[in-house]
Amino acid sequence: MDTTATQQRNGFGITALCLAIAGLVFGLVPLTGFIAVILGALALLFGLLGLGRVRRREATNKKMAITASILGAGALALGVWGVTIVFNTVEEVDKEFQQIEQEMQNEFGQIEQGR
Repeated sequence: MDTTATQQRNGFGITALCLAIAGLVFGLVPLTGFIAVILGALALLFGLLGLGRVRRREATNKKMAITASILGAGALALGVWGVTIVFNTVEEVDKEFQQIEQEMQNEFGQIEQGR
């Protein structure tokens, strides 16, 4: 009779779900998209590692690991979207500042020629 009980190791799935939820929250704000990318990637990694443990019968939280992997991929996608929005906005603002600077130089040149 075997008295050693194998302890279930559900830590990867639980960690993945926590990271995925946090990543989704950060992904909703475009300015924090880079954090969502990191958390989403880690959630996806831990979710897949959790699924590996489930397949080896070392863990029992298959649904949690699958859910966390899906939510992690969603957080990753939201993060990439947020980072794209931020970079495009910064680029547009830079173009506007360059246009204002050019207009100011043109006006200053006209004032100098009028003297």
